[in-house]
Amino acid sequence: CSDNSPAGTVTMLHGPHQLPMGATPGLPIGLRGGTWDGGPIGTLPPVRIDTTPVLDAEEGQEHGRRFNQTPVLEFTDEGARAVASIHEELFDDRIERVLNGWNTRGPLGGPSKLFRYTQRFRHWFRPSLGVPATGWPAMSVRVGVIPTLYRNEIVFRRDLSLRSLRLGLSRNSGLGLKPMLVVGDRREISTVPLFAGNGGPAPGPIRIERGEWFGFYSRGSSNSHLFVNRGDPIRLVVRNETVLIFAEPFAKPTGRRLRRGDVFHFEVLGLGFPLDVAVESPSDFRRVLDYLARPTGLEVLRGQRVESPGILDLETNDRAVEVVLTKPPDGIELVVPLRVRGLNPRWSVGVYQRRGYVAGAYGKGENRYRAAGVDFAGDAYIPLYPSLADRIHVVVGHPVVAGPDGRDLFIQLTKLAEAPFRWHVSVNNPTARPVETTLRAVIALPGLDLPAARMRFEPGEYRVLVAGTAP
Repeated sequence: CSDNSPAGTVTMLHGPHQLPMGATPGLPIGLRGGTWDGGPIGTLPPVRIDTTPVLDAEEGQEHGRRFNQTPVLEFTDEGARAVASIHEELFDDRIERVLNGWNTRGPLGGPSKLFRYTQRFRHWFRPSLGVPATGWPAMSVRVGVIPTLYRNEIVFRRDLSLRSLRLGLSRNSGLGLKPMLVVGDRREISTVPLFAGNGGPAPGPIRIERGEWFGFYSRGSSNSHLFVNRGDPIRLVVRNETVLIFAEPFAKPTGRRLRRGDVFHFEVLGLGFPLDVAVESPSDFRRVLDYLARPTGLEVLRGQRVESPGILDLETNDRAVEVVLTKPPDGIELVVPLRVRGLNPRWSVGVYQRRGYVAGAYGKGENRYRAAGVDFAGDAYIPLYPSLADRIHVVVGHPVVAGPDGRDLFIQLTKLAEAPFRWHVSVNNPTARPVETTLRAVIALPGLDLPAARMRFEPGEYRVLVAGTAP
């Protein structure tokens, strides 16, 4: 709903608001019942996670709850969404209690004093199997584990002697699920009960390095969550049924001196498990992570894979990548999160699926093309569904590119039809200067005939290169 304020999974809400650290798959509609448009869906999470940062320094304190957010939609397409939440200004001190985006809209009190932060959230969509058997048909039936990427970049506004920087916390959801905290590193897995009467002492602070992970599950029927640390080191502190997430080395009073402009990066890959993908023991988490590190049948035919905990991260080769996956082992119903890096947000990006999964209402899974969104960093987020097809084979990138001197051009490719394919390709020079560059196709798309050619575009010029017609 963009900047509307429904009560469901909200990411674009104005006012005091935080982006989620992960996503919880909803219960099947036959179990949860219906809801009004945008309303909350039924879930069974063992814990609920708050991503509000809290800074405590000798120079003062600032609580993320008192920040106003500016929501930003970077893109949304058929396979993923990317949003950001910018926190730079505080509500007026005269507001005794800041509530939420439905109850607190102002007045504002100016820029924050000690820190500012920007949260970013990326969500790869699960595959659709079709419409539900009952209820509103616009909400499709989706299956598998949800991958998400959460990042919080915290910038210190002045020199500080930090006591602590809390990044978030988890609380028992109150659904009687008896949650368990699971922590895994490169050597071992440990488990901590997070419910009253568990009979054990609280562990000491738990350090989580980049590439290490933690998660929450219950031995009863519930959703589960797994988080892989992809940023700076963090520290978990267990207090009864609550897990506090601190920046490391700021988890305890240290008197560490920070300079104005210093940055802390908190980033986690989140995996949200539906009820039908059961986590019965910590080893189930490890099995999923081992698969993501080495997906079954992975072949990178174009591009280069880069080190990236939990994500299939590919750098382009001549502005595109090509990848193959085969069906994973039984029991791993997981969306493989592919991120393609090094793209130009001004040029069309597409996904050409040579072979793979589609629901089937509009054709088969071979030789399908769709447009893809690009975030502000030039990254595309493509969900792959190997558990639903014997073989996944996709090409992702810019179908048509310019040379380095044409990086400021807008290059638009639009699919007009399939069987046979028909295309429309246009170029716009939005600058105030002439641009001379070479245009060429770098992805072999059926029916697209665009030989490489040197071209000159005058300031403001719009030119159609391929004038396909719709059927």
